[in-house]
Amino acid sequence: ISDLVTLADSYNILATDLSMLIELLNPATVALGRLRKITSKTFDQPSWELSMARKDARLMMEQAATVNKQLIVIPAVAEKMDMWLKKGYAKNDWTILSQDPNEY
Repeated sequence: ISDLVTLADSYNILATDLSMLIELLNPATVALGRLRKITSKTFDQPSWELSMARKDARLMMEQAATVNKQLIVIPAVAEKMDMWLKKGYAKNDWTILSQDPNEY
C-alpha cells in the first residue's frame, strides 16, 4: 500500500480519489485471479508477461524518483523479476516469481 500511496502522490492524486479507484477496481478480484494462476502453475499461459511487468515496475520506480521518493516493495520485486528474466522466462506470466527458481 505504501508504494501505491507514493505513486499516487507523485501524480498528485488525492487520497480520496485513490480510495475511490481502489473501491472501483476491487483488488480482491485481481488477487483471486493471481491465486488461480499460481496454484494452477500455468505460467506458460500468461495474462501479463514477465517482461511487461518488469517494464511497468521500472516505470513506477522512475515515476517515484521524479518526486525524490523511493518505493519500498517494487524494487525488491523488480530484482526478483530480473533473476527470472535472466533465466529466460520473459514470456511467462509474471507470477512465476512465486516459484522456487531451483525447480525451473
